[in-house]
Amino acid sequence: MISVFVVGVAMGLVFREIRRRGRRPAAPPHAFKSGHYIVAQSLLTEAERSFYNVLFDLELPGIRIFAKVRLADVFVVRQPKQTSGWWATFNAISQKHVDFLLVRESDCRAVMGIELDDGSHKRPDRLERDRFVRSVFADSGLPLLRAPAKRAYTPAIIRRWVYDAAPLNFPLSDFVDTLTTAVQPNERRTRIRESSRAPV
Repeated sequence: MISVFVVGVAMGLVFREIRRRGRRPAAPPHAFKSGHYIVAQSLLTEAERSFYNVLFDLELPGIRIFAKVRLADVFVVRQPKQTSGWWATFNAISQKHVDFLLVRESDCRAVMGIELDDGSHKRPDRLERDRFVRSVFADSGLPLLRAPAKRAYTPAIIRRWVYDAAPLNFPLSDFVDTLTTAVQPNERRTRIRESSRAPV
């Protein structure tokens, strides 16, 4: 009898706590407090800025460059949102981003991701994260260029990296076609730059 009484009291306490928590008021919305935020010095690291500037100067035909793009904005979960496991699948990409994203100018469809690998990518947690990101890109058929982080880059090497990362059987074959001509430097721009450096 005593054990039954103890169990009953314990269950009563549990139910009372559940009811108490159920009546707990909702958390207030985030309140703004002046002075808590400042503008970041840059969206990109020094290596990322160097890479971006050279990539931008390549002037890839029909291509726009986006930086720091969230994976959840590049990929969508294939199964319906009501399906069990949807949120877990979504959450796996919701807090990760790719350093740069090349998109087709005509419809803003992603055609290639670019990741710069610095020293932090050697940490165990980063290695696991990188494996996951590579798998997402590979499974969806979207090319991912992984380039080493450096202080400076040359147009020729970045142009070659981008071209090599785009497989010939890529569905958006028009992008590969534009890269074929983009691999070679623009002769007109080269002549202009050379003449601008010529001694007066």
